[in-house]
Amino acid sequence: CTLRSKIPILNNSLKPTLVNNFKSVGENKNMKTKLYYDNNFNVKNNYDFQSDQKIMFKYLSTKTWKPGKIFNNYNAPRSYVFSDVTGHDKRRNIVHLRPAGKQLRYNWYKDNNVVLKPSWT
Repeated sequence: CTLRSKIPILNNSLKPTLVNNFKSVGENKNMKTKLYYDNNFNVKNNYDFQSDQKIMFKYLSTKTWKPGKIFNNYNAPRSYVFSDVTGHDKRRNIVHLRPAGKQLRYNWYKDNNVVLKPSWT
């Protein structure tokens, strides 16, 4: 076997060798990467919302917080279905949900398909 380089090298070093543990090394690397990701980039506000709980959700177009009420969990992880003050159903991840404070009073009674707006006290 000839090389382009003039650097001396043993012929045994030029023979191909099989890597036996290639799959396990890759799996270990993936597990280590997942461990670092889970430790550093976990969800900071891991709220566990209950049905009929009053919340504040982030209105994505104006980036303001508005009141709502949780209906139930959604199939996706950390997602909930809720109703806003107009009665429309929406779905958000818990990144965009917060529990409502005690200063918010709700009137969720429907009068002729109109949901009354919450009042701040």
